[in-house]
Amino acid sequence: MPIRVFLRASAKKAAALGKSINHLISSSVRKPSDGGNEEQWIAEFERLSGSGHSDGWRFDRNQVHTRR
Repeated sequence: MPIRVFLRASAKKAAALGKSINHLISSSVRKPSDGGNEEQWIAEFERLSGSGHSDGWRFDRNQVHTRR
């Protein structure tokens, strides 16, 4: 989807909510940093984080970028 089409559609959706695109973006960025429940965020982070068992696997950037 071309960026102009995307922005036009986003502006229409924002207008339907009575807001601007900038307002929607700034409010969504502000939401996680507004000093809410840090303990809940930490618990969610720990729940979603891996268990640390990689079975010896290590990330190799060169392997990821190798063309097949």
